[in-house]
Amino acid sequence: MQLRRTLAFAVLAACAVVAAVVGPSAFAHGGNNDPDVIHACVNRFGDVRILGFQGLSIDGPCPLLGAPWSVVHWGIVGPSGPSGPKGTTGATGATGPSGPSGPVGPSGVAGPSGPSGPGGGSVACVGAAANGGTNDIVVSTSLNSYAYLARQSQAVTNDPTALEVTFLCAGSLANMTVTASGSPGSGNDYTVAVRVNGTTSSLACTIADAATSCSTVGPGIVIDVNPGDEVNVEIDPDGGPTARHFDWQLAVIGPGTEVYP
Repeated sequence: MQLRRTLAFAVLAACAVVAAVVGPSAFAHGGNNDPDVIHACVNRFGDVRILGFQGLSIDGPCPLLGAPWSVVHWGIVGPSGPSGPKGTTGATGATGPSGPSGPVGPSGVAGPSGPSGPGGGSVACVGAAANGGTNDIVVSTSLNSYAYLARQSQAVTNDPTALEVTFLCAGSLANMTVTASGSPGSGNDYTVAVRVNGTTSSLACTIADAATSCSTVGPGIVIDVNPGDEVNVEIDPDGGPTARHFDWQLAVIGPGTEVYP
């Protein structure tokens, strides 16, 4: 009889303890309504009941399944783990396309002047023949043109000081013959003359109208030249002649010598 009373008292005490532990905590789920944690119940035998997690009800009580249940919570997302080891370097990527060209930079500083170039040519001495021309280049029909005396010019210019040759010894020029590639046309002409040191000389002849050549062959038409004199040929159009190119030949003789056929 005494043993029965003792067992009954133990059961009542156990129920009172379960009611005290489980009652308000289980039904209110520990007062934790955080939607970012998982809500569950666990008993002493290791049984787990999930009540809710984010987006579901978290108001259900822990069921009384004949054993005391305790309220537990844990985070949906755990804490950050430690950083992993550094990975190996990846392979080099392909070269990208070329970018657009940048703007043009400023002009650089002018460099020093180069050495003087060779002269336009020279006429040697007495006894030589001076042959020249415009090298199939037609001359201007309105402006004076200038070319080398003693060779075919690679260019024809309107600059009277250009394309000069230098005499290396004293002598005279005479017997100039000039041939044009065609006539200048009726009422038109070209006068071809030797220039010495920038001055038009008397050694000159004119191709006019239907003619295609002229010459200075005859007594008295001789000009003297000295060492260092600069000489070129002038072609002077008149009346708007047809464009032509020219060739010429003249003799280099001793000073004071009379030349004629």
